[in-house]
Amino acid sequence: MTEGNQIPSEVDAPVGSPCRASHTKRIQDIVHWIAREANQPLPLAGLARRAGMSPYHFLREFKRVVGISPHRFVLAQRLRRAARRLRHSEDRVLELIPSAFRARGRGPSPRSA
Repeated sequence: MTEGNQIPSEVDAPVGSPCRASHTKRIQDIVHWIAREANQPLPLAGLARRAGMSPYHFLREFKRVVGISPHRFVLAQRLRRAARRLRHSEDRVLELIPSAFRARGRGPSPRSA
């Protein structure tokens, strides 16, 4: 991924490659969507379907555009959001853990543990 976890703005596709540019745009749209929805379970198949690609092709294109796997990107977004909340709130650490981190969204809430 580029410096500071920014979304690459320049397409590294060869000139005259509208397909590659289209894939880059779709991946950038997904990156923005993930940033908004990071607290939800985000399986690879669902992300790929949202981008209109097969899971295998989506994984390859995501890594090409972003520089890391979708899984690592989702984790980074969740950690960034939790760190921001820790800095700016009085919440306890366990209250900041999204349900998506607890047993893939099926685990008990921190209050029942």
